[in-house]
Amino acid sequence: MKDMIGSKVIVDGVSSVIVDIKGRWVKLEDGRNISRDQASAGFEAQIEADNEAAETTSTNHGNFMAQTLAAYRKSYVVTKIGGRKSADTGDAVAVKLRGLELHDVLDLADLATGEVQGTHAKKYSRLNVGQQRMNAGNRIRAAVKSGKLSAATLDSEIAIITEFYNTDPAN
Repeated sequence: MKDMIGSKVIVDGVSSVIVDIKGRWVKLEDGRNISRDQASAGFEAQIEADNEAAETTSTNHGNFMAQTLAAYRKSYVVTKIGGRKSADTGDAVAVKLRGLELHDVLDLADLATGEVQGTHAKKYSRLNVGQQRMNAGNRIRAAVKSGKLSAATLDSEIAIITEFYNTDPAN
């Protein structure tokens, strides 16, 4: 759940950002302390609110980017990995990356783009954990789509990572 620090949540109708997590309690930027269950529910509420806002923006303003984002958000899959809630596109790349640690996804992005190991970790260090993972996943997705990284190579690299750390990416 520590990776939720920096995530936006809606609790009791008020939007806030998670700034710290200690034990069963989550501290919000507005000073409130809430339970982990409230934080998880607030995360889901924020996703729903973002989806609704994107739909309203695309309908009212005809903004192409907003329409595109709204279309993708409709297909987001809310998952529970390692006890924490997450959302992804549900495509083949997202499914393969589920359960991998952030540093592994960043290293895979370096491999996918032909960059020196550590490039994406440094490039995205100013972002919160979720944004880092999303951006790295998008780089991997783009490399697979363009053919720069084959699905077989991605599978073998993930297998090496999971074997090395003796982890199951599905958990």
